[in-house]
Amino acid sequence: MRRMSLAIVVVTAIAASYGLGRYNLHLQAGSTQGRHVLYYVDPMHPSYKSDKPGIAPDCGMKLVPVYADDIGSALSSSLLTQLPAGAVSIDGPAQRLVGIKVAPVERASATRSVRVVGRVVPEDTRVYSVNSGLDGFIRETYHDSVGMLVKKDQKLATYYSPDALSVASGFLAASERVPGFRGQ
Repeated sequence: MRRMSLAIVVVTAIAASYGLGRYNLHLQAGSTQGRHVLYYVDPMHPSYKSDKPGIAPDCGMKLVPVYADDIGSALSSSLLTQLPAGAVSIDGPAQRLVGIKVAPVERASATRSVRVVGRVVPEDTRVYSVNSGLDGFIRETYHDSVGMLVKKDQKLATYYSPDALSVASGFLAASERVPGFRGQ
């Protein structure tokens, strides 16, 4: 007996919720019937207009109706000409489509701490590569801490190349026989 009464209550609840759902759907449909549809637009490309409902040819989505009262609430062209340069005007239907909500401006504190994951990299405009044109290696660097400022004619590193050593010693050997040359 207890199971039978529980089953009746469950079936009654299901029927009542179904009936309420149908009733609300009917109310919503009735509220839009009083509005006059001007034309239908593609939700992805509002420039596409149609006189009758259907499917958009480019994306296959259902066309969205544009009502007369929506157009009436949009800004007139005379108001658009009064906007300052760089101002943007978005009509009511486009605002609802995108999800823009308009509210009055309020003065409030806006202190917020945001923690994000990131990576610090050097500024590309201040990084220079130096090409010696010879095979070799850096022997020693000077003032090489990150963030140090470099001045003109400052010694940054010593470079060793066996090719440069042989050329320099050949130059010194050849120039010591030149009259008036003082090698240093």
